[in-house]
Amino acid sequence: MTVRQVVRAGEVHSLFQPIVELDSGRVVAYEALARGPEGPLRSPDVLFAAAREAGCLAELDAACRAAALRGAVEQGLLAPLTVFVNVEPEVLDDAPLAELARSVADAPGRLNVVLEITERALAARPAELLRTVVRVREFGWRIALDDVGADSLSLAFMPLLRPDVVKLDLRLVQERPGPAIAEIMNAVNAYAEASGALVLAEGIEDAGHLRMARALGATLGQGWLFGRPAAGAVRDRPSGRIALPAPGRSRPGTTRSRRSSACPRRCRCAGRPRRC
Repeated sequence: MTVRQVVRAGEVHSLFQPIVELDSGRVVAYEALARGPEGPLRSPDVLFAAAREAGCLAELDAACRAAALRGAVEQGLLAPLTVFVNVEPEVLDDAPLAELARSVADAPGRLNVVLEITERALAARPAELLRTVVRVREFGWRIALDDVGADSLSLAFMPLLRPDVVKLDLRLVQERPGPAIAEIMNAVNAYAEASGALVLAEGIEDAGHLRMARALGATLGQGWLFGRPAAGAVRDRPSGRIALPAPGRSRPGTTRSRRSSACPRRCRCAGRPRRC
């Protein structure tokens, strides 16, 4: 089966990985993760690479978002839970978001959506990205900036994009801390304090990663320690509402944070490994 046949046959589906509030342990959201049918195109990396080569990336991306929202409704991942849905940077301006917004509005109950945008979009298509963000916010959806820290460019764009959630690249949690990570987290936490945005640490697989996530200032976490991607909701954890910033809160640059030059827990770690 080719990637075009996969899309046309509706063979794309979503698994859902829990996002947990670190202080309480409650599941407050799920990230929808695309999967192809059993076989060589099951992996999302292989699936999207094949779509790029075949020239049907936009069609696959739309199918993945539709599958994510449809799956969330079928699995009962409705309010107060939130669903994080990804968008491929290369098709930002072609994404049929209006059609998807109507499907969200027609869903039983309320489906809370956060659209995840990777920092690759910032360098590749900044104008299209900003137009998409405006449209998304008009639908009442929120924005998450993914993989923050993988490239320093994302730090410069944060005040312009104004994400509601900043998702830290997993290397920040899994690698040994040092001056580079301290510099990234100084910027992230200054933005979060000024904007009210939430900081989410990805790649939490063990207790050591969890300690590092807390030390970095994250209040949300995601990773195998809390649950692997699955067809539906986690059954052995309490659930609740994610505390996203209120719309209209003051933006970075309008209110200077008193701790903008301090890293998490006021550690003086610039220039040497962190010991939080």
